[in-house]
Amino acid sequence: MHLSTDFDRAETPALCPSHPILTGDPDMYPLGHPLHHLRLIKRMGQACGADLTASFAAGQITQTDWADMVTRCRGCREAARCEAFLDQIDRTAVTTPKAPLQGCRNGDALLRLRN
Repeated sequence: MHLSTDFDRAETPALCPSHPILTGDPDMYPLGHPLHHLRLIKRMGQACGADLTASFAAGQITQTDWADMVTRCRGCREAARCEAFLDQIDRTAVTTPKAPLQGCRNGDALLRLRN
């Protein structure tokens, strides 16, 4: 049996006429795939010397922090540039932690989590 709630009866709010979707704002675009960006964040963390899984296990970052990092990464238009940066690090077998890609939306957080 389904009990009706106020949420069920609520109307979907109309978009404001100045909403970026309606105005064609060039800064609005779909977010990237969550799993792809999770992997990019983990790879960038490794490249910077930050073990995100260990940081999470140690309580240095919360589940919300982790989700926020993924969302910031998903909203970045530089995913291809990020992948190229990480691939270059992989090819050169750099063992010394590097700084994150300039402009990385999670760069500051990754630097704070360095081992």
